[in-house]
Amino acid sequence: QNNRLLVLVNGEGGIGKTTLAAKYWYAHETRYQHLAWLYADAGIGSALVTLKEKLGVAFAPEDTLEIQVQRMAEALSNLQAPCLLVFDNANNEADLKQHYALLNRLSNCHILLTSRVRKVANMKTHAVKPLTPEEAVELFKTHYLDLTEAELPLLRDVLQAVGHNTLVTEVLAKNLAALNRFALRYTLADLLRDLQA
Repeated sequence: QNNRLLVLVNGEGGIGKTTLAAKYWYAHETRYQHLAWLYADAGIGSALVTLKEKLGVAFAPEDTLEIQVQRMAEALSNLQAPCLLVFDNANNEADLKQHYALLNRLSNCHILLTSRVRKVANMKTHAVKPLTPEEAVELFKTHYLDLTEAELPLLRDVLQAVGHNTLVTEVLAKNLAALNRFALRYTLADLLRDLQA
């Protein structure tokens, strides 16, 4: 929106930040001349350096990471626009602040950063919210088809306890489905009891 070039997609772990970025990628990939999905667990600079072969950038043995990152930024700036860069799991606030100006200078790139960090400088943010109670129930039912009406109140309590977190909801439902695959009757009440233990 408004041709924002740099967007921080933030929210708690397991809430759906990476899924949202992936949906954007697949919905819009034909708009871009170049696309790169980078895992930023070790930092934005280290993630950028992983593109050196793809961009044909060589480093001297004495080049520091800072110099390497600058060289990568130059190479990216020379690519035909528009480009899409996704930095997944950019969870280090100091690292985000350190690289903010550099990323902002990549005017030929649209950049999405998935992060648990809530705010960095003037970076536009898009917060990914937990599921609504109804959405959480529907997601649970998608992966656990044997849910009974009698179990719904208990399910609502369990989902509220996990904050309607997308990943946790999906994992709980899939585990129940797997445990009941061979008709063992492991109920939602059993799952709750084991979680509490």
